Amino acid sequence: MTIKKTRKQLIIEVETLQQEVASLKQLVSFPFPFSSTENQAPHPLIDEPITSVNKQEYTVVLVEDSETDRIIYSRYLKQHGQNLYRIIEFDNGEDALAWCQQTMPDILLIDFLLPDMNGLEFLQHLYQQTNQSWIPAIIITGQENIELAVTLLKNGAQDYLVKNHITPISLHQAIAKVLQQQQLIQQQIWQQQQQQLVTNTALAIRSSFKLKDILQTAVTQVRQILQTNRVIIYQFQPDWSGIVTTESTINPALSILGQTIKDNCFETTWVEQYQKGRIRVIDDIHTDANLAECHREFLASFQIQANLVIPIIQTDNLWGLLIAHECYAPRHWTKAECELMNQLAIQIGIAIQKATLFEELQAQLEKYRQLVSIVENSSDFIATANLNGQVQYINPAGQCLLGLENTDVQQTTIWEYQTSEWNQSFQQQIIPSVISTGRWEGEWQMQNFQTGELIPVWCNIFTLKNQITGQPHTIATVTRDIRERKQAEERLKNLNAELELRVVERTSQLVQANNKLQKELFQREKLERQLRQSEQLLEGFFQAASQVNIGLGIVDKDFYFLKVNQTLAQINGHTIAAHYGKSFGDLLPEIASKLLPLLQNLIDTQQPISNLEISGIVPSEPEVLRYWQLSYFPIIGESHKTIALGAIVLDISDRRSDY
Repeated sequence: MTIKKTRKQLIIEVETLQQEVASLKQLVSFPFPFSSTENQAPHPLIDEPITSVNKQEYTVVLVEDSETDRIIYSRYLKQHGQNLYRIIEFDNGEDALAWCQQTMPDILLIDFLLPDMNGLEFLQHLYQQTNQSWIPAIIITGQENIELAVTLLKNGAQDYLVKNHITPISLHQAIAKVLQQQQLIQQQIWQQQQQQLVTNTALAIRSSFKLKDILQTAVTQVRQILQTNRVIIYQFQPDWSGIVTTESTINPALSILGQTIKDNCFETTWVEQYQKGRIRVIDDIHTDANLAECHREFLASFQIQANLVIPIIQTDNLWGLLIAHECYAPRHWTKAECELMNQLAIQIGIAIQKATLFEELQAQLEKYRQLVSIVENSSDFIATANLNGQVQYINPAGQCLLGLENTDVQQTTIWEYQTSEWNQSFQQQIIPSVISTGRWEGEWQMQNFQTGELIPVWCNIFTLKNQITGQPHTIATVTRDIRERKQAEERLKNLNAELELRVVERTSQLVQANNKLQKELFQREKLERQLRQSEQLLEGFFQAASQVNIGLGIVDKDFYFLKVNQTLAQINGHTIAAHYGKSFGDLLPEIASKLLPLLQNLIDTQQPISNLEISGIVPSEPEVLRYWQLSYFPIIGESHKTIALGAIVLDISDRRSDY
């Protein structure tokens, strides 16, 4: 059923819709390109003034089947405008819808009567395919029709124009109104995102102690809201250098996470201002007249074209900075963006303070747990009581020592732990002395409640004092069971007596042993002298042989050199030191292939080799063919087995050259 409305009712509905738009404008208090900013006071904490951009380019989709009308509207848009427009033209609704499916333009100018659909159907199709709640559409109608206008506005059109009444001014005004509405909505969404980010951060701080996760979430979300290239948290060190502890970037290539940064201009110019909460705004590092050259170069080295710097204050101290970076182009930072960053920095400061306090409490708690663990697992008697002697706590070792159950502890007094003959002295002398001087230490006796055994102990009794007043409030003790020590002392006493009896016997045995040892030492010294003489004779023999150009050497059963004289070393073409640890094969590979079978046979048969003449080359003179006369003989050990081989080598190369 269709309800027909009077002209007056339709006019009222139009006015109502216009009032709703006006109310929407008032929801946001930030300035926009179409609102006046002349009377707005500058932000008190922002160092740089915030200016507006005069002209901005917007995309306009013009859907009109009349080419003449499209030309007229395009000309109007290019005349007398405060903005620049990129105009995309379509002569039917289907093509325009296909284009809008990829990108939603800033403005849609739609003729109501199109060849394939009308303007209302166009809006309905566009809503279905984009699922957007707000579409920047202006419908152009052929004639003024209030009822049609109301229907269009209810179905998503932001304004309508009568084709015959369109002028450059009316067209620009309609577009300006839609753009302003769009910016109001975007600003409201941005405000909601901003408030949500601050709220989420505050909630995270209240519900979590994971500072790293809180900070990472904060920089990631603020970068997405600001649509900037990089957001970092920069923590100061004592020398005012800083470490990038948290980061979110649009491109991994921009990452500076973990870098230690030292700005030589920073300490002298900005520390004090940041400590006072000053905000630093740089729209373009290349045009900012207040920027020192050294700081400009510093920023450029990190690919920074524009930045917004907010101090993070933690308990009146400058903890670090929250910084947004534009790395590819300059950027104008708005007052709202500064406010968002500032609110977030405040929340970060709270999070840092909370995390710091939590870490301190955790450290104290860990110390307390360690202390409790030490007390609970100590083998010593550890206990506390009030100044009247009422027991408050005894550790497990103490309960075991006294034969008490845990439930019985607080029903006893310290006077009950003493024997009757020691109790009077304990009450009248020791405890008063502890309260007045703070400590008493000495040997004492305690009595087991179950067995009645008297237990010797070493007591260290002291007071715990109020940290503010300095007055004692608790008596504490660390007492050690010394029964084993006493038993050890008794055993030691008995052992001393027995030891004295054994000393005489041991003394006689030691005298005899000493005499025997002296003889053995004399014999050993004699053998050592003989050994040194033998070594000297062998060394002298080897050196003397070198003087008459006779090479001497000794190798083990695996043909590793044990000793060579200088002549043999020269014949082999290596130093004496180079022979040790090396075999025939290592130093003389070509000669080894000839000799090793003969030497192995010598080891097996113990038959010496005499005056064997061979030729070959050595590594030191590979171009010279040498001739040698060799004699090898076995060196026999105590078991009559060959333990080494002796060698006598003569270089007869000169003698052979005479032939």
